[in-house]
Amino acid sequence: MNRRSTAFKLLGRRLLHGGLVCSLRLRCRTFRPARDHRYAVIAPHPDDETLGCGGLIATACSLGSAVDVIYLTDGSAALPDHPKMAPSQLIEVRAAEARAALAVLGVAPGHAHFLGVPDGRLAHFAAAEQEHLVSALAGLLTRLRPDHVLVPWRHDGSSEHEAAFDSTVAALRTAVPAPRLLEYPVWAWWSPRYLARFAMTPAPIRRLPIGTVRDLKTSAVNEFRSQIHPVPPWTHAALPPGFARSFLGTSEYFVLSSC
Repeated sequence: MNRRSTAFKLLGRRLLHGGLVCSLRLRCRTFRPARDHRYAVIAPHPDDETLGCGGLIATACSLGSAVDVIYLTDGSAALPDHPKMAPSQLIEVRAAEARAALAVLGVAPGHAHFLGVPDGRLAHFAAAEQEHLVSALAGLLTRLRPDHVLVPWRHDGSSEHEAAFDSTVAALRTAVPAPRLLEYPVWAWWSPRYLARFAMTPAPIRRLPIGTVRDLKTSAVNEFRSQIHPVPPWTHAALPPGFARSFLGTSEYFVLSSC
């Protein structure tokens, strides 16, 4: 695809995305985080948390709330067959990027948790592996006792994100008291087809204005250099053109889960 056709495709996507966001905003109530609450953010891969709810993380931290981020996979499959960046190296790079992004957002040191599931396997676990992950996640959430748990939307358009939702719900079945579950879009925010489905979900949707922390979120997103910039000798980035930018608006949206 040449540069001109790519630009037209991005423009068309942006216009369609803007129309969907307008319709989404009309049906939303505003979400206002309370002070001194505890949040646990489930991220299938390093960067999902910053893209999908970096504004909420920064807002919660500014209010004095404790925020923990739980990374399920190691992110090692983001640059498949790269000639110079081996998966083992990428694990270290992405973990470092994640910690740097969380520091920008205001997350206290030691509040990032890496479960280390191999990237690309989350949706293909055998029963015993799935049970082990759910047990580890349940134990961590029991220790953290969050008031709110954030997880990618159950229909996010990524098998690993949808598997993350299922694992989180399974881990929360024994949680007492049960935290409030908020679902955030990632790939669904990029795909007009899935965003339309997100906008039409019968569940309540809440909008969080993030204008006051938008610069922080932008800086945090920019920490994920291995994803938003080409890693030489490649000349294309791991994420599609325009993907990261689409998350840098003035609001974030969440489904209030009833599972």
